[in-house]
Amino acid sequence: MKKIYKYFVSPKADEAIVSSLAATMISNNFELAPVYSQLFKSEHFFDEKNSNVLIKSPIDLMLGLHKTLGFKLDDTLDLEVQFRNKCRDMGQIIFSPVDVAGWQGNQDWINSETLPKRWEFSDYLLIKYWKKNKNQFKKLIISLVGNKETELKVIVNALKDFMFCPCKIKDEELSEAIAVFIGEVPENYFEDGTWSINDDSVPKQVYDLMRFFITLPEFQLK
Repeated sequence: MKKIYKYFVSPKADEAIVSSLAATMISNNFELAPVYSQLFKSEHFFDEKNSNVLIKSPIDLMLGLHKTLGFKLDDTLDLEVQFRNKCRDMGQIIFSPVDVAGWQGNQDWINSETLPKRWEFSDYLLIKYWKKNKNQFKKLIISLVGNKETELKVIVNALKDFMFCPCKIKDEELSEAIAVFIGEVPENYFEDGTWSINDDSVPKQVYDLMRFFITLPEFQLK
């Protein structure tokens, strides 16, 4: 039970929860389904203290980004092969763990060699989405904040909350994110009402902001 807890919840096990899960498994003839149901429906599982404490595996990172955005890619791109190859380069050969104990996971996923690849391969997906259809980025931000929002902090935080687990990024990261989103648009446009979230500049602004977000430490967590 402790291994299940550490895999899905936190590297620091809550002994009371682990004991409760073990009791559930025993009372259900050692079936795992009731255990998972109890864990995933519990308030403990959704507690904020259990968010952003596990490092995403390579497949979590890549597939999570793809599923979260729901963007279209070129039909000629074999996504399965790309994911398999890129996960291998980040240290995870899909369906082939290093031994019967499985991947150690968490902090073992990140080192000086794999971290740059995690940035590079996440960026690879964003580039592919951009090449397929730039307006996907505008449609996403409008779906998050509406087509009349002009407050930069609201827009940036909405995208951050959509891409990450609920978390508060550092003030300097938020300031940098806002600067990235402004990009080449004159700052006074945001003050005098010239800029609109429907502008032609918005797809590139959102694209650039996403590329910034994937470099933050918080993006590596789940």
